[in-house]
Amino acid sequence: MKKKKIKNLHVRVSGGVNVSGSPFLVPKMFDCIITNDEIGKTLSINDGNVQFTIPFEPIERFLK
Repeated sequence: MKKKKIKNLHVRVSGGVNVSGSPFLVPKMFDCIITNDEIGKTLSINDGNVQFTIPFEPIERFLK
């Protein structure tokens, strides 16, 4: 079986974070990385302090 080539897409997006006690969002830049490898597609979001990774296939199916 041929090994699947790993592909990455890195995008910086602007968004906002919730600060406790404030009804407003504070502007912040996020690093979003979509990775396609032999395990599957994943979406990683990093704000500089916290990073989380989720499977991308459910999002992709929803967007179709």
